[in-house]
Amino acid sequence: MSIEIINTVEDQVSLRQKALAILFKKYGNHQSIYECADEWVAKQSTTSGIVDYYKAYHSKHLTKV
Repeated sequence: MSIEIINTVEDQVSLRQKALAILFKKYGNHQSIYECADEWVAKQSTTSGIVDYYKAYHSKHLTKV
């Protein structure tokens, strides 16, 4: 059982790193990106849709260029 828990934690860490990389590339470094990635990892198992999720729920402070 402990091996499954370790794999789950490792998977979550890997997913968080991927999510952060995607959001950093698109939006730069903002505190809201970390918050979004943490929320995303708690609910999802893939990065598919994270940019739309960020735009919908976390990008309110970003200025449009």
